[in-house]
Order: sequence, then C-alpha cells, then structure tokens
Amino acid sequence: MTRDHKYMYQEALRDTLQNPCYVQYVTQNPTADHTLCRIVPLQSWKIWRWGEYLVEEKWRQPYLEVTYEDIKKAIDYFNKAYHNPTGTITCRL
Repeated sequence: MTRDHKYMYQEALRDTLQNPCYVQYVTQNPTADHTLCRIVPLQSWKIWRWGEYLVEEKWRQPYLEVTYEDIKKAIDYFNKAYHNPTGTITCRL
C-alpha cells in the first residue's frame, strides 16, 4: 500500500511498473510518494520466518501501520478508482 492509501499491490514487486493500475496511479498522482509499503510487521519472535525476512523483497519495503478500517477504505477506493471488476486488489485491465 502507498502512504496515501490510494494504491495497493499484492503481486511480486518487480512486476509493479508494468501493472496498468500502477501506471494509472502514477499518472493521476504525480507528486505522491509512489513507494509501496508493507502492512504486515516483522515479527522477530517467529524464528521460522527469518529466512523469508532476509530473502523476500516484500520484507525490505518500509512498514506502514494501518488499521482494518484503513484497509477497507483503501480497497473500496482502489476498486472505484481503477474500475476493478473482480472486487479485489488484483488489477489486470
């Protein structure tokens, strides 16, 4: 999710630049911070995830603390702004 809660992405980060919704987001919000943040915190006590934390790119993104209400609003905004027919945050226009 971006810091302004106007764009969410659940696929591999390396595919973001080719995503049509991301291109539309950047075009509509040229002055916004386009950095995608993870919304799941690192939990160091889960030692079985340490390998994942070290190698997966999503864990290197900055952390953005959001509430459940923030996520619901962001998903609603995403579906309306990008005319997503599936009702999910997956965008394949």
